[in-house]
Order: sequence, then C-alpha cells, then structure tokens
Amino acid sequence: MTDPGHRQRDREGTGKAGSMSIAVIGMIAGMALGFAGYFGGFGAFLLVAALGALGFVVGRFLEGDLDLGDFFRTRDDKRR
Repeated sequence: MTDPGHRQRDREGTGKAGSMSIAVIGMIAGMALGFAGYFGGFGAFLLVAALGALGFVVGRFLEGDLDLGDFFRTRDDKRR
C-alpha cells in the first residue's frame, strides 16, 4: 500500500517529487539560449540571456536569498 500522505508531503516541498537539479535547469537555459541564437540571431541571444539573468535575480529576491541593500551598498560600507 502507498502512504496516503505521500502526495501532500510532495506538494509541501518536503519530498523530492517535482524538484529539478541545477544541471537540468542549466541545460534548459542553455537550450533556450541556443534556440534564441539560432532562430533570432545574436541580438535575440543577448536579450534572452539578459532576461534570464534578471529573472534569476528577481527569483532569488522573492525567495529571500537576496536583499535590496546588497545592490545599493557603497564600497565604504562594511558588512557587520
């Protein structure tokens, strides 16, 4: 018999189902850049790369891994 709470745990993020490895995410990003470069040229490649980097930063900010102060700190400020 299967555990009835199995699906619930996976939806809550405690299980492994539905998670992607960094390698798979990198492969998908590389394929997207390759398609953009092949079909749209170098300009499309740069646009997709810039928007991907922007999406990465926004995603990290929304997850709480980044703080806006990290981008606007001056060189004289020292981390405490």
